[in-house]
Parts: sequence; structure tokens; C-alpha cells
Amino acid sequence: MSTQQKNINKQRIVKNTLILYVRMIFVMITGFYTLRLLLTSLGIEDYGLYNVIFGLVTAFSFFSGAMQSTVQRFLCYEMGEGSIDNVKKVFGVSVFLFLLVALAVFILAETAGLWFVDHRMSIAPDKMDTARTIYHISIFMVIFKLLQIPYVSAVTSHENMGVYSWFCIGDSFLHLVSVLGLKFVMADKLICFVAFYTISNLLILILYVLYCCKKYEECRVFRKFDRQYLKDMGSFFSWSLLGATANVLKQHGLNLLLNLFYGVVLNATWGIATQVGNAANQLVASFQQAFNPQILKSYTTSDKKAYFELLQSCSKYSFMLVWLIALPVLLQTEFLLKLWLGAELPTDVVIFTRLMIVYMLFEALSCPLWVAVQAVGDINRYQIEISCISGSSFIFSLIALEFGAAAVSVAVISAAVNMLALIYRIFYLQKKIGFSVSGYWLKALLPVMVVTLGSGICGVVINRFSGESWLNVILCLILSSVVNVVIMLLFALSGQERKYLRNYFYQKIFSGSGS
Repeated sequence: MSTQQKNINKQRIVKNTLILYVRMIFVMITGFYTLRLLLTSLGIEDYGLYNVIFGLVTAFSFFSGAMQSTVQRFLCYEMGEGSIDNVKKVFGVSVFLFLLVALAVFILAETAGLWFVDHRMSIAPDKMDTARTIYHISIFMVIFKLLQIPYVSAVTSHENMGVYSWFCIGDSFLHLVSVLGLKFVMADKLICFVAFYTISNLLILILYVLYCCKKYEECRVFRKFDRQYLKDMGSFFSWSLLGATANVLKQHGLNLLLNLFYGVVLNATWGIATQVGNAANQLVASFQQAFNPQILKSYTTSDKKAYFELLQSCSKYSFMLVWLIALPVLLQTEFLLKLWLGAELPTDVVIFTRLMIVYMLFEALSCPLWVAVQAVGDINRYQIEISCISGSSFIFSLIALEFGAAAVSVAVISAAVNMLALIYRIFYLQKKIGFSVSGYWLKALLPVMVVTLGSGICGVVINRFSGESWLNVILCLILSSVVNVVIMLLFALSGQERKYLRNYFYQKIFSGSGS
């Protein structure tokens, strides 16, 4: 890979990251405000009921994560090869597969899922009719989200992040409108909210289809069906299902365990902590959408050294983007939660939130590595082993709760298992493609450890000497953030990286070029 091409790729990643960062800020602020309004409108118990019911329905769409990874992997690979005819075949097969997935979700949810709601979930008898109603509506909401995925993959594979950002902003805005509309309804607010939100997802799906059919040639060809791609994508997808199943157990399964052992109040706690974790995840997802196509396309080149450097840099930057927000939130978790929710905090929500952030920090480091595994393509053994690791969080949590452990043990186990998954991915890539463990340690893990320890210690000292007044808290947040950035610039970035960023922003500000 030439130096010029490397610089073009870096510029594209930086440009797309900035676009997605702006999207993330809007989505995050809107999401926090929406949740506050939703809690006010519904109350803790109804919000907990919505959280666990929607989580159960989403669990039946565990196909979606595996399929999205499959579609993007094959689209990016064929785009890297430069064959538009093969890109059309991949998209045609992906639409067909997602229609099958949507049908499977509907059947599973209306049979096994409905039985679970009626006979196994901890729901007050007077809320059972409401639970069943929002369950049925939520099934269609999830199906509409599923059918968006081939079109989302087309947009992101073309690296058209501006359009993707506008769609995400539109989705967040419609979510907010769904909550604001509750002020004007006299019927059951929970049922109305789920209905409004389902309609908004249908609207987003229609807009995605119209845009992609107009913009991308491959999205207009629905009869470009190829049996070989169906076989290849089906094989890749079938193995990815193992990881998807493990993720369901790790995310929604843990929520169900909390419901079975502690009731809907702990589901509200989990939902709030997850919302904070999702804010951190938005950072990772924004950066991930920028680097995913580069990682997938760059794998087709012969320059493995440049490829490994890309993985190391993406892992390091992904962590630092999350740590920029994570540090001040960890220092002032209780204050920020009270400021956000404006009400009495649910049980254990502070410690759940902090552990969810720790979980996301390990996830930030891991994201580029599991994208690299997808690029390799031979994922049979990987999916078996990583699924056993990820799914073990559900097993260990179940055992812990059965023996009377506190609810917070679920979050502790989840974070610890995510750390083990990161270690496994590093050594898997070493064996599979010769990925340098020592290089990853020196260029990714060591810098983030220095940043974490340095800025963390400074933040704790600043926090210790600040009072509990608004002014002192704000001063603590500002100082800890400034110290964090300074330590990142000094110890996490190389001289070449600092020079590149300085030149890039100089060109953007003073010359308007550099894209």
C-alpha cells in the first residue's frame, strides 16, 4: 500500500469519525433527554416493564447482529475487489436472507416468547394485559429494524457517513417525538409509546429503501440472486449465529435473570445503566462505522504491516474516545445521574452504571479486533470459542444469583468476561494471521494503560479536593477532562500521529482542504 493511499485512508477515517462524532453527540443528548421524559411519563415500574419486554423481543432477533456483520463483510470485500456485479449479488442475497430472518423472528416471538411472558416472567397480574399488548407491538418494531439492516450496510459500506448520520438523527428525533406525544394521550401511555415508536421505525425503513434504491445501483437489483453467494454467506452467517446467541445471553439474558430474581425495579436499574453504556457505545459505534470498511477492504491488500498498524491504532483511538467521557462520568456518577433523571435514583444504579462503563471500555478495545476476524472469513473455530467465553457470563451470573449473590454481581461478571474476550481475540489473530501481540501491547495496550492510570489518579485527586456544590463539581469535570486530553496527547499519541492531527486540523481551519 502506497504512502499516498495510506494518507487518503487516514483522512477518510478522520473525516468520517468527525461526522459520526457530531451524530453521536446529538443522538446521545436526545437519548438522555428522551429517557428522562419517559421515566417521568411512565414511572419506574412501567419503564422497567417496557425494558424487559422489549429486551425479550429483541432477544429473538439475535440473527440481526450476525447478519449485519455478514452483509457488511461481503459488501466491503467485493467493493475492495472492484466487482459491481458481485456487489449486486451480495445485496440481493442479503435482502432475501433478512426476509427469512424477519419471518423466523415473528414465529419464535409469537410462540416461545409469548409462552415465556405468560408463564415465566415476574410481572404483576394487573399489568399482564399491558405486557402482552406491548409485546405484540414490539415484535413489529423489531422486524422493521431488522429489514433496515441491508440498507444500512449499503450506506456504511460506501462510507457515506453523512447520510447515515442524518438517518440516525432522524430516528432519535422520532423517538423523542414518540415520548413527547404521551402528553396528549388519555389511553395507556406505555402502549401508546410503543405504538408511536413502532410507526417511527416503519418510516425510517421506508426512507432507507427509497434513498438506497435511488443512490446505489446494487440496491435497485432485487433479482440478482446467486446460489454460490447464498451458500457462502449462509455458511458465514451460520457460524456467526453462535456469537450472536452468546451476545443475547450476555445482554438480554442478564436482564431477564434480574427480572426473575429481583423484579421490574432492577430491570429499570439495568435499563438506565445500559443507556449510559449505550452512550459510550455510540462513541465506539461512530468510530467503528468509520474504520470498519477500511479494515475489511485493507485485508485484501498484501501489506500486512500497514494492516496491523491500522488495527493497533483503531483499537487505541476507540478506547480513548470512550475514556474521554468515561472518566468524568466515573468521578461524578451519582451527581450526573441525579442531574439527568431529576428524581430518586433506583436501587444500585450508581454501581451498575460504573460497571457498565468498565464493560464498554473493554468493548472499545475489542471492536477493531473482531472486525479483523470477520475480514479473515474463516470463523468456525473462533465463533465456537468466543461464544463459550461470552455466553459464560450468563451461566456464571445464574449460578451466582442462585447462591444468593447481590444483583450487582451480574454486572461484575459481565465486565470480567468481556476482558477475557479481549485477551482471546488478541491471541486468536496472532495464530490466524500472524498479528503481533508484542506490537499490540506496545502500540495499543501500554498507551491506554498509561492514560488510564495517569488521568485516573489525577481525576481522583481533583475530585477528592472538590466539594459537592455545583461550581465545584463542574470545575472537577472540566479539570479532569483537560488533564485527560493532555495526558493522551503526551503519552498515547506518537510524534507522527500528533503531527498528522495538527496538520489535518490546520488545513481544515485555515485552508478548508485536507478532505
